[in-house]
Amino acid sequence: MRIVDPDVECNRKMMMKMRRSGACVRIFLVALGVAAAGLFPDSLRVLGQVEPDLLQKAIDAEKKGDYSAAIVDYNQAIQLDPKKAELYFNRASAYSARANNNDDVADYNRAIADYSRAIQLDPTVTQSYVGRGCAYGAAGDDSRALADFNEAIQLDPKDGKAYYNRGLAYAVKDDMTQALADFNQAIQLDPNDADAYNNRGRCYGRKGDYDKALADFSQALRLNPMDAKTYYNRGGVDEAMGDFDKALTDFNRGLRLDSLDASAYVLRARAYKAKGDYARAVADCRHAVELDPQNVPAYNDLALLLAITPRADIRYGTTAVEYATKACELTEWKSPVTLDTLAAACAEAGDFDNAVKWESKVLQTPNLPETARAGAKSRLALYQAHQPYHTAQ
Repeated sequence: MRIVDPDVECNRKMMMKMRRSGACVRIFLVALGVAAAGLFPDSLRVLGQVEPDLLQKAIDAEKKGDYSAAIVDYNQAIQLDPKKAELYFNRASAYSARANNNDDVADYNRAIADYSRAIQLDPTVTQSYVGRGCAYGAAGDDSRALADFNEAIQLDPKDGKAYYNRGLAYAVKDDMTQALADFNQAIQLDPNDADAYNNRGRCYGRKGDYDKALADFSQALRLNPMDAKTYYNRGGVDEAMGDFDKALTDFNRGLRLDSLDASAYVLRARAYKAKGDYARAVADCRHAVELDPQNVPAYNDLALLLAITPRADIRYGTTAVEYATKACELTEWKSPVTLDTLAAACAEAGDFDNAVKWESKVLQTPNLPETARAGAKSRLALYQAHQPYHTAQ
């Protein structure tokens, strides 16, 4: 039973996270190595009154992940020499990196202001536009993000990072055609870019072109066999193709590399569920909510397992209601996915009045797909007849 795949509903947030953790970090790495990269070749020399030791101290703090300390040092450097674009660029990178860790929109806005100042001082550096585009995208302003990536590409049509990040922006807007075109160009410019293969594979997967998706994920893993998320992505396609054993193999490989990724446990739980191993599916979902108390798919899937699983020894309606309620709270009672789950949980707990209430609210969802509407009507009829909904064995 699924009104809409929770992954689709949460796709925008996932893509934003992907952009932050993949695209923007790559820009931050450029910022950490600006002198070597040749973007601002004077950045480690004496800049007016700025001592090189102060700049090196800031860069070392960034490398250690102490972005607040780096920002303090960049503040001092900018006070000493407020006309150097590279100082604003590097401080913007530190603000963005801190925002990635804390999900702080205010820091993204500070980064945007600093990238803008860097552009004002030197409008010829493409990475300033790419960095600002990433910050705009992470803050949810996709139109301005695209405008910056377009400007970067116009300045340097051979900048693979600009195409890569614009591809992410298009993917967030569900424009898979444009996203694929940009990832293709990024790969043509840098055939060793594992991130570009990984994200092109995601686009192919979303279009249902699973063979191409698998090929891209496998190439990404050849280039970077230590990337847990690529294993998860490939496992998700394996699962979509019905090869649950391969899916579990990939999820297990990914979890060996990163055992703290709550979403990976949700993915593995779905594979276990598909194989009929409900106990392991429940265990993985429970672990996911322990790792990430804000993970909506984890709460939703756990509630479903406890509410509608064909095995009576797994079902526990009262607990299912608790988890489904948490999922509804996290989605502000606006998601037809979580409301549908709550209705099923209430029915399993014997609370048919609330089951009818929540399923009726699902049916009030604007533009609900017809297949989803038909399923919801069928379940509503069961609840009105005081019968719970269970999946077939």
